[in-house]
Amino acid sequence: MTDNPEHPEAAEHEAEADAKEPRPEKVAVVTEVKERMSEAEAVILTEYRGLSVKELQSLRASLTAAGAGQTCIRLRFMMA
Repeated sequence: MTDNPEHPEAAEHEAEADAKEPRPEKVAVVTEVKERMSEAEAVILTEYRGLSVKELQSLRASLTAAGAGQTCIRLRFMMA
């Protein structure tokens, strides 16, 4: 929290923001991902940082050819 004597309401605002319910859009994303994962035969989590655009395109093409798919989501969505 912010301890700013000029803006004491800032700390209150931050506390309220932390206590808010997740946005419906985020809840929908998490629900969809959980459903897809529970219905999948296998799930592979990967780290894609460091791959070039060409490498990512090749990966997606290979997955599609194998009847699989790829979805990029934020890790913190998986922690919900």
